[in-house]
Amino acid sequence: MSNCIFCDQDNPPGLTQCRLCNAPLPDSETAVLPDDAFYNHLKRLLTEHQRIQAVAAYRRRMGVDLTAAVEAIDALEQDQQFNVNSSDADLEWEIIGYLERSEKIAAIKLYRDRTSLGLKEAKDAVEAIERRMGLSQTPERTGCFGVIFLLCSLLTSTGLTVLLAAEPPPSIAAATKDETGILTHEVRSEYQRGTTKLRVLLPDPLDPNRKYPVIYVLPVEAGDENRYGNGLHEIAQKGLQRQYPIIFVAPTFSHLPWYADHPTDTTIRQESYLLQAVIPYIDEHYPTRKEPSGRWLLGFSKSGWGAWSLLLRNPTVFGRASAWDAPLMMADASRYGMAQILGTQANFEKYQITRLLESRAADLQGDPRLIMLGYDNFRTHHQQARELLTKLQIPHIYRDGPQRKHIWESGWVEESISLLIKPEVP
Repeated sequence: MSNCIFCDQDNPPGLTQCRLCNAPLPDSETAVLPDDAFYNHLKRLLTEHQRIQAVAAYRRRMGVDLTAAVEAIDALEQDQQFNVNSSDADLEWEIIGYLERSEKIAAIKLYRDRTSLGLKEAKDAVEAIERRMGLSQTPERTGCFGVIFLLCSLLTSTGLTVLLAAEPPPSIAAATKDETGILTHEVRSEYQRGTTKLRVLLPDPLDPNRKYPVIYVLPVEAGDENRYGNGLHEIAQKGLQRQYPIIFVAPTFSHLPWYADHPTDTTIRQESYLLQAVIPYIDEHYPTRKEPSGRWLLGFSKSGWGAWSLLLRNPTVFGRASAWDAPLMMADASRYGMAQILGTQANFEKYQITRLLESRAADLQGDPRLIMLGYDNFRTHHQQARELLTKLQIPHIYRDGPQRKHIWESGWVEESISLLIKPEVP
């Protein structure tokens, strides 16, 4: 297996380019791309609508977190100032010197001191340099007492856990199929606590020579809870996989899903989990259309809010989003268990629908990409969102009713799917 130096993807022998991000592999003569070549590599990924791969490549090369990588790729897309220098040259050579002497912890401390980054980001950056330069550190070359002393001087007990924790790529098992035809993968990812699931419902019949759009059916509850029903089971029960040439995908989450990243808890990174683990796996293992027009989002209540937030934050990843009976106009994270996921008001505002609509209005022109249907508990939210969309001149689809019960099985799912497929304004 060859490990990609940019996105850390494992690749089978014989490949010269990474199967995830298309970068040259380590056994290729051009594996360590110079900065200008890496810039061109990212531009090509964006041209080919592979934004997720571009974010992953930038994140691994630069050693930054997801938010910083997304902001950098946004700047690249908008032809704004964009930095592809791996780090300041003098600092990098100092880091390399430490690594050559097997003083990795001291290298991390130096990187933190010079850049003011957090522990995890500094560790990621140093390890990115370590991989890029082909350096490795063996435990025998640093005495146990020295390691303990340096760790204690650097870290609190929480920081120690973060530094020692490995960051493996997501582990996703082969699928098992149930009696309804739903395929279930078990997933372990650094972005979720414990084991989660990734459920897939394929079109019936499946044409092996065809590429299909994907509807991500976003759950409302954590894990396998089903107080509000089960979206994928509803689709299977209605036989919609036989009616529409679509792959339906439903991930589960270890915590209440609000589709955001917690500012400090690395096991509550729901947006990262979807973008960095779920979508790349689905695109690699199933016959999908790998562009925004082939990725749609469907949800209600919390997951309807999440569908809009995900699209507004990632308009070059997702094409359309449909929300039914969702609290779209929330102004803070004080209700419905949101505080546990969003953490702070400042973090909430990065995901806030009203702010995102105002900042993304220019990107949402043309065919309607936002769909808002029916209600039970949140009619006022929909009405106010409609007013804001109209004021901002954002094309959208809006239907005020009928009122239905606040569950997956109340009859709104098929209408929502039909409008995701063919979004003419009624």
